[in-house]
Amino acid sequence: MSSPPPPYTREQFLTTYITPTTPSTTDDTTCPICLDPFNTTTRPAVTFSSPESCSHIYCHPCILTWLNEPFVNSCGMCRRELFTLPNDEDDDDDDDWDDPYYYYYHYHYYNGTFTSPTLLPRIIPPRTLRLILERTWFEIWSVCAPYPQHENHPSASLNALPDSNLPTPQTLTNILLDSIALYTNCINIYGSMSSAVLRACDEFLRDVVEYQVRGVDVRVG
Repeated sequence: MSSPPPPYTREQFLTTYITPTTPSTTDDTTCPICLDPFNTTTRPAVTFSSPESCSHIYCHPCILTWLNEPFVNSCGMCRRELFTLPNDEDDDDDDDWDDPYYYYYHYHYYNGTFTSPTLLPRIIPPRTLRLILERTWFEIWSVCAPYPQHENHPSASLNALPDSNLPTPQTLTNILLDSIALYTNCINIYGSMSSAVLRACDEFLRDVVEYQVRGVDVRVG
């Protein structure tokens, strides 16, 4: 049996259960969202203090921004629910699933135009798709997090170079497909996807990796 939802609204949780904390010597000294070091002025460390919540630590601006996003009510690290969403956020996709079709538009990067809409059958409910994308984003973020070093980032090393641990497009594709399999109860997710879809995933996630590499400060000296 699943546990009942937390008995707090977003406003109640944000005003009552976001509390200052001091990271211990064994904790990471940087915010897991922005990767900036905690400080006592602009990025104070905070955690959750409700009985139902986890104890992950963020900087105050980042976690407030995250938890004020529509449809978000969980910890960005472990996905534990922290408060109950209002009905207009929680149920917004129910009506969408009544329509078994949707319009697909293909965007052309080279000239900024869209193709004419194509009516396609809807395979995954919007709510499930949102969960898939959320889970995929956080798993991809977790494996890419050590690499978005930039010259404006105070903890970046000027000699930092991409290394063999940088996730490959195949690694990220596997994360995406595993997320789809989890939420659709599909045992053979690879066998059920066409080669064209797999190539599209690979191309998209290859762009993700290239973007991460460009974010690494590779200057020497």
